[in-house]
Amino acid sequence: MCMASAGSTRTSTRGLNSVGAHKSDLKKKSTLYARWLYKKPGGTYKVGKSWKKAMLTRVYDGTYDAHVGWGKNDSHTGPKFPKNTVICTQLKGSSTKVCATLK
Repeated sequence: MCMASAGSTRTSTRGLNSVGAHKSDLKKKSTLYARWLYKKPGGTYKVGKSWKKAMLTRVYDGTYDAHVGWGKNDSHTGPKFPKNTVICTQLKGSSTKVCATLK
């Protein structure tokens, strides 16, 4: 899951306050790493932040959830991106990206 928190929608730029990645229903305790990437309109993917270790939480049914985040939801100090920039998260060892577009 990719979560991106962006600022104002009245201008052509968007402030990115936070990005998060989440994976649930892990059958065993494991070490996961995630990173976030971005692609400006007409551009190629660039790494926003490099690999970061996820925190594991044990769920009531005995499985684990992993979560990693960058930035703060109530902050206004994150990077600025043009409208329609694609923000993605990726788990290490997987070629799959989960993405959201800044509107």
